Amino acid sequence: MIPMISASSISDYLYCPLKAYLKYVQGYEISTEPLLIGKLTHDLLRGFNEITKRNLWSLDKDMTLEEISKSLWEDVPSLIKKTTLKKYYKEIVGSEDLEEICERLEDQFRLDSFLLVFKSRKMMNIGMTSDEIVDMLFPPSLVEFSLESKFIGLRGKIDKIEIEEGIYYPIEVKTGIPPVKGV
Repeated sequence: MIPMISASSISDYLYCPLKAYLKYVQGYEISTEPLLIGKLTHDLLRGFNEITKRNLWSLDKDMTLEEISKSLWEDVPSLIKKTTLKKYYKEIVGSEDLEEICERLEDQFRLDSFLLVFKSRKMMNIGMTSDEIVDMLFPPSLVEFSLESKFIGLRGKIDKIEIEEGIYYPIEVKTGIPPVKGV
């Protein structure tokens, strides 16, 4: 039987063979600040999307832009606070850095929320229901989907798979700052 290895162990090895050795052979858990910031961003983004989806279902066609905005934003600040209070973030990331990261993410979420307010208002104006709006803005997806092949001995996790018209699209979620000239 072929031993199972993770796809991330291959990228760890390609990035730094010593890091891969320490992690997979010696058993050291290597957590750097950038890794934790990426994990925090993933956690917050997943939570923000779930809150936004849930809050979109409660929209009414008679709501003003301000009411829609308030409804979409309702639980986001508590999500950010609750998520950043997790012990493993506080241990590695300095409180000032964590605060700065949270402010940056909150700004991004405010912008995303602001855009969703206008998109949802426009959709309601053409007669779409809140269910239809959620389906349009958040297509069905699988998040952190695990795959494994015993035949080749490889396992891994896909950040997100969006499903549109029966076709599955794998998505790699990146949390860093994109290049100035785009991707």
